[in-house]
Amino acid sequence: RNVEEPVAVKVQHPGVDAQMRLDLVNLSMLLALLRRSDPEQDWRPVVSEWSAAVRLELDFAQEAASLREVARNLEVAGVVAIVPQPKDDLVTRRVLVMDFCAGVPAREPE
Repeated sequence: RNVEEPVAVKVQHPGVDAQMRLDLVNLSMLLALLRRSDPEQDWRPVVSEWSAAVRLELDFAQEAASLREVARNLEVAGVVAIVPQPKDDLVTRRVLVMDFCAGVPAREPE
């Protein structure tokens, strides 16, 4: 491996996982109170789907697998795109190292 190869590093700060899970519990409790006062305001399906997505987002090994899957799907579909590839030997649940891909912010003209 070229040690001068630029990479992007994503690190999950300590406590983020626990805080996000607590936030989801609190959100569920608040929405249960809302549902009591207005039964038509039932957000349980939305919160359930969002909670599952947040759990996946908190696992950087899962994110690495998703990057590989997106790259494969785009290639099969004939879409030319740059998808950063994870450096598998440097990926853990809380650290993701991947190819660095330079880009242009969306609000800047090309």
